[in-house]
Amino acid sequence: MHDPGLPELLLALLKHQDLRVRYQAVMAIAGNWDPRFIEPLLALFRDTHPQIRDQAAEWLCRRESTNRASAHVVLLRDLDPDVQGCALKVLSQINPTAIPRADLLRLLASPRLEVVSAALGLLQGGQSSGWAYQPSIRDLRFPAPRETIRLSSAEAAPLTTNRLTLARLMGLKVLRQNVDAQAVALTLPLLRDTNSIVRNRAFALLRTVSGRDLLQNDPAKWEQWWAANKDTFVAPRRAE
Repeated sequence: MHDPGLPELLLALLKHQDLRVRYQAVMAIAGNWDPRFIEPLLALFRDTHPQIRDQAAEWLCRRESTNRASAHVVLLRDLDPDVQGCALKVLSQINPTAIPRADLLRLLASPRLEVVSAALGLLQGGQSSGWAYQPSIRDLRFPAPRETIRLSSAEAAPLTTNRLTLARLMGLKVLRQNVDAQAVALTLPLLRDTNSIVRNRAFALLRTVSGRDLLQNDPAKWEQWWAANKDTFVAPRRAE
């Protein structure tokens, strides 16, 4: 429905206490765009309902100009992970090159899987893979851009300590590609991970880089091996 008089009404309804009203108001913006919606939509990044937040970000993806990227970079540094996610979604569409690398690395520690996935995709030299992307345990290969930029092991550290299991598995994939001394050091704590898949991947990585087959269920033996060999460790050829 398009009506020249609707924007004024929608500006009020976007602040309505009933989430169903707010959601319908956000949806009604589709055919009734007005620049005055920008600030109210930014405010909805803090809404309690995920569909409202997502739709607010979607309209700004389509309507924000590239010269307003700096405003979203500020929101990217907000303490609220939902605000960070909305800002990253908009930035990845209107001007991904405006996102500082340091901010993308920080977002690898996000408790939101879609944020981690999008930040990792941008760090690896491509576009965000899209907010619908949800990797499964069996599909841990992030959709790679044509020319992948490797993260260093130090840069991947936030992934290895992320509370999300899939994020830690993404981190292990980066460490497996690097197989340097820091990768080994970051892998060792994952031998005691609460998730069996993470533990198994960590053991497999260490067997590959060490050429040894120590007891898989004994992290202490691997820690002893590293303490004895870290000063003379030579990284093998990178795994592809």
